[in-house]
Order: sequence, then structure tokens, then C-alpha cells
Amino acid sequence: MNRTFEMVLGIIGMVADFGMAVIGVLSVFLLSFGFDGLFSAYPSLEPLSQLFQVVTVFIWLPIISCAIGGMLAAIATYQIAGNKRPKLAGGLFIASALLSSWLLFTLGAFQSILYVVAAIMCFVRKEDEPSQV
Repeated sequence: MNRTFEMVLGIIGMVADFGMAVIGVLSVFLLSFGFDGLFSAYPSLEPLSQLFQVVTVFIWLPIISCAIGGMLAAIATYQIAGNKRPKLAGGLFIASALLSSWLLFTLGAFQSILYVVAAIMCFVRKEDEPSQV
């Protein structure tokens, strides 16, 4: 059975996950380096500096979940290639969607929807049984 559509959805979602992780890492580094000079130049902003450090720690959580979700999607895409284990791939796509879905307040809904559609297709599509004459 040809599982090209599931593979394409998985690859697009995986690229979106890894892309968001890279953008997140770059933004954390740019923000941390940009504000360090501001906080050192104005000592009255010290409470804001501490708040910014706490927020920066919590920004890493969605970045890590994007990376883990992308890795799970890569494993699922590998499992669906050649129709090896579609049920396992569907479960991994669901897990990837759950990891990416809590990023809904950002742009994380896109890859979550792709993962859910791919998972549903993995579970629903059945192999063609040969007709017996």
C-alpha cells in the first residue's frame, strides 16, 4: 500500500517543528545578548533583568518540545515508509501532535494538525486484501 500522503504530511510537520525550534533558539540568543547591554547600562532596570531571565528559562520548554516532537515525527515517518508499521507510526504522530499542540498560542497548530491527519490516515487506511476467486 502506498503511504506517500502520510509521509508528506509527516515530513512537512517535521520541518515545521524543527524550523520553529531553530527560530526559538535564535530568538532566545538574540534577545539575551541584546538586553544584557541595556540592563548593564541602566542599573534601575535590575528587577526587569531578573524577570527577563525567568522568562528566558520558560521559553526553552516549547523549543525542547518542538525538537522532541520533530524527532518523534521522524521516527514515525521512517516507520510508515514501506508500510512497515502503520499503527506504531500513527501512535507516534499522535504523540508528536500532543507535544506540538500546547504551542497553540504560537504557530504550533499547523504541524499538530498535519500530525493528526497523518495519524488518522495511518489508523484508518487498510491494506487491500487480494480477491480470492
